[in-house]
Amino acid sequence: AERFDPALSQFYALRGEIENANNMIERAISFFQKERLFNERIKILEKLVPQGVRLIDLTIGGAGNTLMVGVAPTRDHFLLFESNLKKSEAITQLKSPSENILKPEKIRFSLQFVFK
Repeated sequence: AERFDPALSQFYALRGEIENANNMIERAISFFQKERLFNERIKILEKLVPQGVRLIDLTIGGAGNTLMVGVAPTRDHFLLFESNLKKSEAITQLKSPSENILKPEKIRFSLQFVFK
């Protein structure tokens, strides 16, 4: 007949708690790494957005895939912003629909690009 060993039972319970704690720590580290990367990308964009241009929506997905919606007071403001993005070494694969430049004023634009 097998004997119940309370020490062994406690050992398995403790091992389970340690595994759970390790999993929580790994998730927290992953979260803060993503948060730091997001903040770095926001700082890059802050330097590229000209005065007068406002971002309304910004989605940065996995692998740096980015979708941005914003408004610019004039076509020239938008074109300056687009030029800043094209020149940036942090950004690649910029896609700008032609609708972005149809109107001379009150431009509502959308852009797609990838952060390197």
